[in-house]
Amino acid sequence: MGHALEMITDQDLKRILSCLRSAVLEVEILDLWEEKIEQAEIIDQNETPPDLVTIHSIVTCTEDGEGQRELEKMGHLTVVFPHEANIDEGKISLLAPLGVALLGARAGQAITWQARNGRLKSLVVDSIAYQPEANGHWHL
Repeated sequence: MGHALEMITDQDLKRILSCLRSAVLEVEILDLWEEKIEQAEIIDQNETPPDLVTIHSIVTCTEDGEGQRELEKMGHLTVVFPHEANIDEGKISLLAPLGVALLGARAGQAITWQARNGRLKSLVVDSIAYQPEANGHWHL
């Protein structure tokens, strides 16, 4: 993950913890979330910066190497709840390594995650095309 202090909204934190309690997970995902939550600044949902990736944010990203083609096919990425995940639509579960890395990142920030094949991958969050909080959509 990037060097900048990441932020997580208090509402997203409640939702993440609920997902972590109700899902059967690999230890690695639990460890990733534990580390991320310990290091993140938890902020009030009403004070969410518009360039922060939150649950249901739609982001555009660039990636170096062979992954670039995969991102171009998807167009945008959206961090979603596990039951909404669909890689073909660019909907990334918040319980997937990429979802953990994306949530709390800021536009312009580089993030890294370990792919299922064990290789480290990285991308840059170019922009936030949609963020629920910035649009007053508190229910998402």
